[in-house]
Amino acid sequence: MAATTTAKPANRIAVCIIGDEVLGGKTKDTNSHFVAKLCFAAGLSLKRVVVIPDDEADIVRTVRELSHDYSHVITSGGIGPTHDDITYDAIAKAFNADLVRHEETITRMVRIGQARTPDVPFELNPGRIRMAMLPSPSKVSFPCSDLWVPVVSTGEKQNVHIFPGVPRLFQQLVTRFVEDTIVPNTPGLKKFIRKQVATIKMESEIMATLTKWQEKADADGKGTRVGSYPKYTPVKMKDALTGEEQDARVVISVVGTDDAEIDIVLRGIQSELGAFEVAEEEAKL
Repeated sequence: MAATTTAKPANRIAVCIIGDEVLGGKTKDTNSHFVAKLCFAAGLSLKRVVVIPDDEADIVRTVRELSHDYSHVITSGGIGPTHDDITYDAIAKAFNADLVRHEETITRMVRIGQARTPDVPFELNPGRIRMAMLPSPSKVSFPCSDLWVPVVSTGEKQNVHIFPGVPRLFQQLVTRFVEDTIVPNTPGLKKFIRKQVATIKMESEIMATLTKWQEKADADGKGTRVGSYPKYTPVKMKDALTGEEQDARVVISVVGTDDAEIDIVLRGIQSELGAFEVAEEEAKL
């Protein structure tokens, strides 16, 4: 009898940040945080974030693994014109693809580049051509009409999506791509809901209560998760119901897709701990 495998859920997202400058502390990674917020708002499950260097072997190994294990892989970084921008090359190698000059990218690059500096002739130099040498076969899209930068989707399942590392470009492109391409093609999406309470109690004092309510949620099988986030010292937080400020040492978050279930868990924790409800923006402090 042939072995059977369990199909992986369609809603599993991974992010791969590529860059020596991130690992060396020169550049702060904000792109993975942006994707995390974007996915949460859309109901997409971000399951993994990895940061790797500008090293061909690391890129090849990592994107192969992520492409196999996740429904969509979003990469960031390494597609510029210099010698250390090797993402296109390495990902092409990972999937036995060629690097081919993409004429539509060249055309858009020249048109948009010239429009931005109309008094200076646009030079199509080797560095610029390098940025249009894309893995083939792949699906190339242009989510933003005002940008020439493409999103290249490649791999055996065309589920590795290659983005620039520059935060402004990355955020524009990934927002449109997620909203226009990933979300419409991910069946059964349900928006995530996050509700939070705060307590003056220490985290060690509330462990048993949180464990009990997580076990109850697990038994219901709706994927509701309970998390606790301590403050180093007590901080003032505004009660969402009364508007009064209270001291808090721990914020407790209940996240899921079933509003009724979340309320049951939240109210149970709140009642047992004498906690007070806080708004999302308040709990970030």
